[in-house]
Amino acid sequence: MTRAKTKVEIIRNEAIRKATFKNRKESLTKKISEMNILCGVGACAIMFNPNDPQPELWPSPEGVEIVINRFRDIPEWAQRERMMNQESYAKKLIGKWERLVRKQKEDNHEKEMTRIMFQYLDGTTTKLPMDTDFNCLEKMIDQKLESITKTFQAPPQVEDGNIHK
Repeated sequence: MTRAKTKVEIIRNEAIRKATFKNRKESLTKKISEMNILCGVGACAIMFNPNDPQPELWPSPEGVEIVINRFRDIPEWAQRERMMNQESYAKKLIGKWERLVRKQKEDNHEKEMTRIMFQYLDGTTTKLPMDTDFNCLEKMIDQKLESITKTFQAPPQVEDGNIHK
């Protein structure tokens, strides 16, 4: 049985919120511990509880200091290389989607030209649409003809170890 999707919003009931915080904190620290052990990754957590003036450090204040110092020891250019803020993440995501949209447009255009070509060739239409890209259509016809020519060319015959056409 699947769990119901939880609404991500502040829990109004204080007792439930504290219990949820405790459970989620335990789950988070368990995941970080597993990542440390299984993947050999240095990781830590700094958690600010609104009911406690001091932040909670996991695995320990010394462990957090070790991870932070390792990060600070990395040259600044290397730190920035993998760091992202919301703006750079959004730009990267937008660039990815723009490339996908451009590729999809190219695929759609090619499919449309193929459809037009076959409709015209099998006689279902005699008029080409006004916005037909004739250069693209010509290129596609040439590619198809080349493909057909390669497919139906007689394979070379081998006699006495010599290749004859």
